Amino acid sequence: MLVVDTYLKEFKGKGIGLVSNQHIKKGQKVWVYNPIIDINIDKNKIPKEAKNFFEKYGVELKSGSLILNTDDARFINHSKKPNLKNISPLESNIALRDISPGEELTIDYSTFDINEINFEILD
Repeated sequence: MLVVDTYLKEFKGKGIGLVSNQHIKKGQKVWVYNPIIDINIDKNKIPKEAKNFFEKYGVELKSGSLILNTDDARFINHSKKPNLKNISPLESNIALRDISPGEELTIDYSTFDINEINFEILD
């Protein structure tokens, strides 16, 4: 669950991203796991009708479960030079440095998502 004020913005050639609407200090929590907002489900138990949505917006963990953020946190884009760090998929994300209002929030997916994604085309 996002714990900072944000908004969505379209980035040309990249799609929709999440942008900070406030100053965020280095080390400040930006997202915290909340089982009411963040669905943690065994990937084999996802209903067929919801599979595409979960695969598009979910994060697959080594445990075989998949986490789906139902708030706008699912729009945090990947970067090799992120401004957020994942402490644990079932804990929190923190700011790696001070983040200004209007700045896109980014994270390195490869540090927590086991799916192979061609990040070369995303950076």
